[in-house]
Amino acid sequence: MFGLGIVVSLSNPYWTIWWLTIGFSLMASTARADGTMRWAPVAAFYTGHTLSDFTWYAGVGLAMVLGRKFLEGRAYRYLLIGLAVLLELFGIFFLWKSGASILG
Repeated sequence: MFGLGIVVSLSNPYWTIWWLTIGFSLMASTARADGTMRWAPVAAFYTGHTLSDFTWYAGVGLAMVLGRKFLEGRAYRYLLIGLAVLLELFGIFFLWKSGASILG
């Protein structure tokens, strides 16, 4: 089951894009001046990230179940478009930040 989870994650292009932008930027911020990684912050980041994903998706699932009857038609569509634009802006920001981290 664990291996299947890895395959699903790797086959999801959004997972790869997230780690190439935001994830790399955050991991690079844990590097020492000599370029070596500090593993305690990496482990804390991974644990916190996993817990935040679980919390986020639980909240999104609950909001979808309870909120679908309040948002219908155009309002729901505009909300989804607005959130998609926000995610794209976050991606651009973190891509820029990770690029700046790589280039120094």
